[in-house]
Amino acid sequence: RPRFPASVPERSASQVGEKRWGAENDFSHWRTLLINSTMTAGAEPTWKRWLDRLLMLNVLVVFLGAGFFVTAVLAQSQGQSAPMDLFQQLWQPLFTPAISLLIMAAVLSGILSWWQRRGLKPGSGSGN
Repeated sequence: RPRFPASVPERSASQVGEKRWGAENDFSHWRTLLINSTMTAGAEPTWKRWLDRLLMLNVLVVFLGAGFFVTAVLAQSQGQSAPMDLFQQLWQPLFTPAISLLIMAAVLSGILSWWQRRGLKPGSGSGN
């Protein structure tokens, strides 16, 4: 018994352009999201895009530092002290400012978000 049908049904010209459910449809969905996010990103100022990139790089440094710290602790538990020594040398000049910037950005973002929500409430200008 054959697994597949002996003949494959022909598709008419009108069926060729029809959307199918599956990978093609998923791709067009993601493409639409990408185009919309690019259009939205183009509307924000250049300085904000660069600030966002800097903060994303900062988050990357903090995450890599955390991973390096875990690796250094595991290496030290095996009797190798060189990774922990390197981490301690990098702590003050690299990781402390990166963590401080991350915390400051999070607090500032929270304050700005709170301020914007406060300004949107009706009756917020009454002073009470």
